[in-house]
Amino acid sequence: MVKGCIFSDISTDGNGGAINSAGWEGTTLVYGTIFTRCVGRNGGAFYANKAYNAYITIDDYCEFKDCESNSQNEEEGGGAVCIIYQWFSCELLIRNCLFDSCKGNNNKGGALRMALSGSVSVIDGVQFKNCQGPSGGAISYSGNDNNNLNINGSTSFTSCSSLSNPGGAIHSILNNGGSALIENTQFELCNSANSDGGSIFTQINNGTFSIYQVSFVGSSCTQPGSGGAIAIVQQNSYSRISVKDSSFTNCQTLTGSSRYGWGGAIYIFTLIPATELSSTNFLLSDLSFQECSASGAGNNLHIRSPNTYNTGIAIAANSLLTVKDLTDSPNIISDLYTNEQYSNDYMGIDESKVNDGNAPQSDHQALFLAGQLGFITKEYYIKSTDSLDENDCSQLNPCKTLNNILSKSLPTGFVKGLSISIINLLSETCDQTNIIISSETELNNIITIQSNGYISRGTEYTKQSILTSLFDTTLFTISNTGHLKLFGLHFDNLNPSSTLTNPLISISQSYDRQNPEVTIKDCIFEQINPQSNSLSHSLIITSGGTLLIENTLIQNYEFVNAQRVIDLSSSGQYQIDVINSEFKNIHQVASNLQGGAIISGSQIFGILLRIRDQCKFTDISSTGQGGAIYCTGRYPIIEINR
Repeated sequence: MVKGCIFSDISTDGNGGAINSAGWEGTTLVYGTIFTRCVGRNGGAFYANKAYNAYITIDDYCEFKDCESNSQNEEEGGGAVCIIYQWFSCELLIRNCLFDSCKGNNNKGGALRMALSGSVSVIDGVQFKNCQGPSGGAISYSGNDNNNLNINGSTSFTSCSSLSNPGGAIHSILNNGGSALIENTQFELCNSANSDGGSIFTQINNGTFSIYQVSFVGSSCTQPGSGGAIAIVQQNSYSRISVKDSSFTNCQTLTGSSRYGWGGAIYIFTLIPATELSSTNFLLSDLSFQECSASGAGNNLHIRSPNTYNTGIAIAANSLLTVKDLTDSPNIISDLYTNEQYSNDYMGIDESKVNDGNAPQSDHQALFLAGQLGFITKEYYIKSTDSLDENDCSQLNPCKTLNNILSKSLPTGFVKGLSISIINLLSETCDQTNIIISSETELNNIITIQSNGYISRGTEYTKQSILTSLFDTTLFTISNTGHLKLFGLHFDNLNPSSTLTNPLISISQSYDRQNPEVTIKDCIFEQINPQSNSLSHSLIITSGGTLLIENTLIQNYEFVNAQRVIDLSSSGQYQIDVINSEFKNIHQVASNLQGGAIISGSQIFGILLRIRDQCKFTDISSTGQGGAIYCTGRYPIIEINR
């Protein structure tokens, strides 16, 4: 332990100008100590190289002033502190400290360099002021092999700068499960000269980068840099970005060379094709921008991607970007995706047109051009009576069958697999059967079927029925990349006289692990005449992908031969999420080796079953095992909570 000491004007040609701590395991504690003008190669003041169960704490108002890394090796650094964790189960805590005017020379991290693997690190309530270095003016962080870094507790970065490489305040590389969470933190007047990320630069390869409730004021970078506040390189779909509830004020890319200068506040270079973008790997929500500007393109946001038009559709269709309306706070801008006035604020460029940052302005495109042209959502209409499949399927001339609509091609401008196709039911219908949603579906593999006038959790519309009791064939089959949403509908059952076991809805994962998705929301399922008939089929069989059931009522079913509401197949890996839904008066006849009238699966492997938010199970019975739920197998995860 080092406590209440002063280290001043100390230098070394080796690592750790004042303190060098190396070895396996052990605990190192530094409290209330002042380091002034300390100089060393890695860690001007403090250096630690540890492995296995090592614990380092720097706390209680330690101060690092004018400390410096004297190494000319660009792989070394840490003007004040350098921490290297080579193996797992180590912890690092830096809390309530000050780093003032620390710097690196031709290396990493003006104040702090961290190269960490499989460990947990926290920076809490720390101030970084006037720190500078070639790569990460304050912090250089390399997080590997599930290492977690959390920067929080009103940590602040003020007037930090990077002189030649990315990251005015923070430069981070996240690999193989490495993560960084920055929350409740402030960046003010940070700058990256001639490179990306005025405050933060991060490169993600199978890692996670998250920002929550962070403010950026006066962040900037100079051309050929991009991203006045943040620059992100996202290398694959397993690399996750989340920026939430954060503000950007007077952030900008400044004129330098004529190259790049894109994204006054945020610049994202993503290698992910638009079809793989989702809220899991790309989410920018509840952001605010004031007086941000770009010398190149995209005052608030610029995205470099394989295809800008498609990327914009994916973001708009899945609401992956939401921006606060500062004239009507806390509401978000409702027409962000459709109003041309935002064209210069949110832009993108195709990777094929980048030309080393020399692309003319005409090669940049409004990120939401498809939305401005009306090509995000295409709506169709179904009516059982007085309609023909020869009609144009508009509200005035509805069609009769879903399969007829699904056999059509999307109009020019819409993109299959990205744009949303919505089919509205104007009446109940008994003409629907054998509907297949997959990559082979002509219209689209992303389909929403809903009652006309549907409003989430609303009551001011009529739940239209899809009646199927005359059919033996499965109503919906969803496979590979098929996405089906069923909103505000009423369902019954297949032919109760049939002994066939085809389910009402079938969800199947393809051999190459492409994951279908089914969402059932605000629906009602109830059997016709359960007092007279028992069903030989389950309602839903899933063998892969994702099934979400929310705010839905399923009631009055009689099952024989161990059929049930949801059948979990033994093949495939999948996730079942049941939210605020009710199951009542459901009964099952099954042998002693079977069971589960609501959810059942045997020999299942690696499933995630979540039942949450006040789900109700009432009057449920089975003659087998587990009246409501019966699951056996290897590595299932079952979560049941309020």
